[in-house]
Amino acid sequence: MSSTFPDRTVRRKTRRSPLWLATLALLAVVAAPTGCIRKGPRVEPDPAAAITPPLYKEHRSLFVRADEATQAQWSLRFSYEAIEDELVVEHADPLSIIVNSVYMPRDFSGTKDIVVILDVQTEDQPEPISMAVWYQRDVAPGQKLGFENLLVHSQRAWNDAFQPYFKLRVIDVKTERNRETRALFDKINQAVGTLATFVPHPAVPAAAFAIRVAGLVLSNQQNQTIIDYTSQFYSKRLYDNAGPSDLAVLMRGSWIVVARPQKQTEEFWRQNLKLDRRTGQILTVGGAVVPSPYVHMTVATHEALVPTLALERSKKLFDLLAESRSPTGLRNAQPALHDLASAITTYAAHSRLVRNRGIGDLEAIMLLLENSETEELTGDDAQFLLSVVGRLRGQRFGSIEEALNWWSSTGRNGHIEAKTFRWLGSNP
Repeated sequence: MSSTFPDRTVRRKTRRSPLWLATLALLAVVAAPTGCIRKGPRVEPDPAAAITPPLYKEHRSLFVRADEATQAQWSLRFSYEAIEDELVVEHADPLSIIVNSVYMPRDFSGTKDIVVILDVQTEDQPEPISMAVWYQRDVAPGQKLGFENLLVHSQRAWNDAFQPYFKLRVIDVKTERNRETRALFDKINQAVGTLATFVPHPAVPAAAFAIRVAGLVLSNQQNQTIIDYTSQFYSKRLYDNAGPSDLAVLMRGSWIVVARPQKQTEEFWRQNLKLDRRTGQILTVGGAVVPSPYVHMTVATHEALVPTLALERSKKLFDLLAESRSPTGLRNAQPALHDLASAITTYAAHSRLVRNRGIGDLEAIMLLLENSETEELTGDDAQFLLSVVGRLRGQRFGSIEEALNWWSSTGRNGHIEAKTFRWLGSNP
């Protein structure tokens, strides 16, 4: 590809000291002295052990419209009533999943010890990852659990060929008598603080711990399930090609898993429901409180602060190095090292742009794209940076060459509006 930067000479880097320091730092995270990290084990539920059927037999996903974002009460709509093109998550968008709150209804008898378990699968993986994301003792009827807005999953770029899968379980573990298990439960919330800082990935010790606790909960058939709900969301492209359907489109914003009250029939769903954001209660249009538990979640198109892909690649490299005892084994680790270096370079450039929001930081990304082969970026990392520039511009690029032509002719003469984080066409 010919250069579109005539005034700048791009030289191949021969020194990578900061990069190697970053590489070693990430390896130190992955190599933390927890026995479960190296092998990546999971405490799997016993296939023969089935926890009790859920107290609430039917659940639905209801959605909040963007035009009600600042209102005290949100109208809850079914997926076919709530599709808004400007909120649709597009291919290659970053994807973060947040658990905002969990509510226990008034009609519960006595207090309960609650564990919230979330399975998420938003990319092509062998199976979903089950993680315990919260534990709370002595939860009284008619209250939310004691947390708000937990980041539980982050993905750098969503592939719209894979349709995200979610499984939510809210489980009463009050019958758990094993002291060691209860001691583990008490540590979940400490781990959650780390999960909010580091993306929840099995390479992170806190996430590995949350995965282990989830396995213990699911293997005990004495625990009482309150909510057990599975849902899958679909790309707008698949929805448009499915004909008339009730497929839920993956969109930015809030969605709420609501249980049908135990003593009501399917006619319950004919009502228009609202969420009162002050009290946390779900109400009918007439103002009656709906005696049902719910889980409030948010889909956001913003990447978490720690690079998921860098963690994945650093763990892969560590595993290779741990298993390699020969020159051949070390040679096999070279591609993994290259991938990790690419991930760190990409993450550093993206982070500077998000933090500083300056045209110079955008120019640095354009230089990486122009010299993607010289900079030894992987194809996936180059495509990620291309999507970052496209979102900043407000219009996606079909190729790196198209982006470079835009930058040379127009882009470099604009500026980035800090508040909206959007490229504008001329300098202020």
